Amino acid sequence: MENLDEHNLSNDGAHQDVISNTAKTFLNKASGWVKAVAILGIVGSSLGILGGLFSLFAMPVVGIIYLAMYGIGIYISLLLLKVSNSIDRGTFNMDVFAENFFLYWKTVVILSLVAVGLSIILGIFFATAGVSAFGRF
Repeated sequence: MENLDEHNLSNDGAHQDVISNTAKTFLNKASGWVKAVAILGIVGSSLGILGGLFSLFAMPVVGIIYLAMYGIGIYISLLLLKVSNSIDRGTFNMDVFAENFFLYWKTVVILSLVAVGLSIILGIFFATAGVSAFGRF
């Protein structure tokens, strides 16, 4: 596997800021799939926001949680759409691609860590609540 910094260390300016035709071809092919996933995410999250608005009347706390979760889903999907648009139809804007690709993965990793942390906290809470409930009998 080639080191990306290898070209920057050489004095040969011909290899700097060059993307191979193979990479451009695959990025162009991938942009359609990324755009499809982004659109599905936007549509699904929009429907989730509608459900969250309806649940605000029945259970306000659940409605607020839904709105927050699906709002983040729309944000992530918009980042993917920007990634797709930066490589669409053979025009490749490396700056836009790199920025949105980084923001996408940064957001996904942070949300994954938060989800794991909340799962552990809730698991401990319900385990101790279950043990204390059994101790009453």
